Amino acid sequence: MRLAIIDGGKHGCICVAIQALAMERVDVRQAMYGLTALEEDACKNAVQLSPHTRLKVLPNHSMNTEGELQGFQFTCSRLDSARVLPMSRKTFSMTSVYECLPDAAPRNNAAAPLNAHIIRVVQDMPRYRELLAEYARGMHTSERPFASFACIPDVQGATRTEMGRISFVTDNNTDQIAWTPSVPAKMGLYHAFARTCTNTTREHKAYVVVSGCLTHAAEELYNLWLDASEHVTCGELLECQELQWLRTATHRNHNRIAADLGRLFGVRLQLVTDTSHPVPETRMALPTTSTYMNDLRAAAQPHEMLLCESAASTDHSTNGIVVDMFSAEGFWLYQGPRDNADYNMYGTIFSSPAENSCFPTKTVAYHSKFAGVPSSTVAVRRDRSAHNTIFGRERAAGLADGENSGEGTFLFPDENYLRVVEELGFNRNDGILSLMPLVCYVHDE
Repeated sequence: MRLAIIDGGKHGCICVAIQALAMERVDVRQAMYGLTALEEDACKNAVQLSPHTRLKVLPNHSMNTEGELQGFQFTCSRLDSARVLPMSRKTFSMTSVYECLPDAAPRNNAAAPLNAHIIRVVQDMPRYRELLAEYARGMHTSERPFASFACIPDVQGATRTEMGRISFVTDNNTDQIAWTPSVPAKMGLYHAFARTCTNTTREHKAYVVVSGCLTHAAEELYNLWLDASEHVTCGELLECQELQWLRTATHRNHNRIAADLGRLFGVRLQLVTDTSHPVPETRMALPTTSTYMNDLRAAAQPHEMLLCESAASTDHSTNGIVVDMFSAEGFWLYQGPRDNADYNMYGTIFSSPAENSCFPTKTVAYHSKFAGVPSSTVAVRRDRSAHNTIFGRERAAGLADGENSGEGTFLFPDENYLRVVEELGFNRNDGILSLMPLVCYVHDE
């Protein structure tokens, strides 16, 4: 549409034309169903500040309770002003999965039909549920501060290491302040029946899962963006120290929580020392796979960058992609193509034809502000399992209101949904591993 053919005296028509041009940069081919009026307005607002911006809508597109669009990938130029970014208050929210190490193999090399750790927890469920609840309460009442930008290491500091006659000077990467892990959105012990590499049998495996973000530090980054977005470019924001520290600190936060949960449930995880923490001998677990639910990273083109909301870049997901369903369902691990040359047991990068491909990482939660359930989708009302699920204080206080307002209804992937995600690179032959909740804590759902 050309602006030249519009009557210059009709400003309303010019605005409509500008919005139509903006929608040309919104890709809705994988949207699965039509956008609502609020979603369409959000898409227009996201791309109207720069002609270099593009937005790809995913099949899990929706509006959250704060009126923000979810389920998309945003692309812009690094030279654009940072104000064009649709920033989230939960930057680098991620889900980390830790597969529990098996016990020593029996003499006959025959695996037991059920995992011994799972049986032990099931037989004493009230005790482990109370242990997890006590751990969550301890995180809320910890004397140490939560992670913030005040903890960022001093870039001027350096340490000298002597090795024989050679002296090395290295940057100091130790946090200035010891911080306590932030309360995650979800954490707990999960289990699944996974196929072996030969597909001849299934193994009963236990997993520790931690999902969420560094709440306080992510909020600080959002406030920093609000204050400085008019004065810095997207590229400068992408390379700033605060953003890089937040990415690594979120990893460490989840790893330290997983190490604590491993000790709490009596399962073995692969542990290392967190050398960036000021407290010596702080242990953290190594994840089997991690998936960013919200991400900021470089794009395939060197002059561009990506912002993913409730989505992950498939080019950087090397061991499957974890999708957050809801408390009663757990997590789905979409597996990639098998590659026996590496140690990624859940597959490698999805074979997507797009240059900047992405994949949904969270299902749609319906609520009073986004209650429409199209006839082309399947929605389920999740049950609250009180015997194995602990809900956070904020959510527990509003259970009665949420029950009556339609909250607790979620999109459940059906045939139409799976056909769309196949266009994003997923091959159904690679399979989906369902991580079922055994004992879990849900702080935000």
